[in-house]
Amino acid sequence: MLAAVSPLVVTLGVVPIAYAASGLTAIPLAFLVVGAVLAVFLAAYLTMAKHVRAPGGFFAYISLGLGRPLGVAAALVAALAYSMLQIGLYGLLGASMAEMAHGWVDLPWWTWALLVCTVVACLGPARVDIGAWVLAALVCLEMVAIVLLALRGLSHPAAGHVTLAAFDPRLLVAGGATAAFSIVVLAFTGVEQAATYATQVKHGRRTMLLASFGVLVSVGVVYLLGSWAPLVFYGDAVAAKAADPSMMVAMAGDGPLAAWVQIQLLVSVSAALLPFHNATVQYLYGLGRQGLLPRPLGRTNSFDAPGWASLCQSVLAAATIAVAAISGWDPFEGMFYSLGNAGGFGVLLLLALTSVAVWRYFHRDGRGETVWARLIAPVAAGVALWVMVALVAGNYATLLNLPPGAVAAWAWPASFLIPAAAGLLLAGYMRWQRPATYAAMLHDSTPRPPAYSPGRSSVYGGTR
Repeated sequence: MLAAVSPLVVTLGVVPIAYAASGLTAIPLAFLVVGAVLAVFLAAYLTMAKHVRAPGGFFAYISLGLGRPLGVAAALVAALAYSMLQIGLYGLLGASMAEMAHGWVDLPWWTWALLVCTVVACLGPARVDIGAWVLAALVCLEMVAIVLLALRGLSHPAAGHVTLAAFDPRLLVAGGATAAFSIVVLAFTGVEQAATYATQVKHGRRTMLLASFGVLVSVGVVYLLGSWAPLVFYGDAVAAKAADPSMMVAMAGDGPLAAWVQIQLLVSVSAALLPFHNATVQYLYGLGRQGLLPRPLGRTNSFDAPGWASLCQSVLAAATIAVAAISGWDPFEGMFYSLGNAGGFGVLLLLALTSVAVWRYFHRDGRGETVWARLIAPVAAGVALWVMVALVAGNYATLLNLPPGAVAAWAWPASFLIPAAAGLLLAGYMRWQRPATYAAMLHDSTPRPPAYSPGRSSVYGGTR
């Protein structure tokens, strides 16, 4: 869960590009608003998790609340969203490695990206993953680095004093913060994953509550500081300065903090790649096992890992890197930022749909839960999240700094209509042609030995 959040990737990668590409100054306010909405969402989501013994992620919750067809559609949307998030990281990592190696080994960014992609392609089918405690230690180091970096930026304000202009509520009315919601949701990706492991750890319910809200609050504070500090440090020149991907590191000066932050960024991105890869693979694997995608994707290899699904994701990543290199895409804005934003929008859609699913689940049977947990929280979170979906879709051109009506401004958010429609059609086909398999679909997501160990990004469990 912590690896998916990856605070340093967000602070040093997403935040500067967001300032440069969109010109928005309301990003800290967007973090504050989305953090509050996600807190309400988690209150409802984790209440349903107490009654759902299924590790199927969004698929299980949406299927139980709104039916299998929408659950299948959500699973395909999730697979695309997580794939975009993972592949986008190669742009950030490749460009960062090329910059750090400049002067020693001058290679284009895509060479480094393909090299790391090859490593991930070898580790994925071999069931290699990074231990949860190692990831937790890395993230703690990341958060310390961000806090130190932010404190230095806040202590050297461009205007001579610290300003709170970024938190002006009027920015919400003006639309400045609303366009940034998908960026911010991307930053919080992973906070919902504790519920997936509630059946696999001691004191599962208490653990998932502490883990989910603990991560949400801690990274929320870190993001708030990390996005506010450059505004204070650079002032009105923040958008121009953000065009340089190293603008956050520049706040650290020439001391050891700058070098530590740069090295920590490479470690952070590298550590995040494999969990995101595995998260995408597990969705492909689960859909393959259900017969919703080609059956080979649902098979495991001699390591008891979904080898074909892992290979499929690696090939897709390598192909995207190759297309980006041939087309001359900028690795930061053209690949990392664009794919990350799209993936964040997909996650936002899933969160909004899950809120409705939670409300629907308890609407049929309150199961002894309080009115707040079973009604007020899911409805409030659902309304807020769907409003965010509409605002992001309507302001997507602002997000990419494009003129209204530009093809990319509507093509990126509209791309999720394809897997959603495919999921509905596949579910309908199975219900008609394979009713027994369709009826057992949700039952098949009940707990079983996972393909990847607890504490990592597994979404579907399974054996051969």
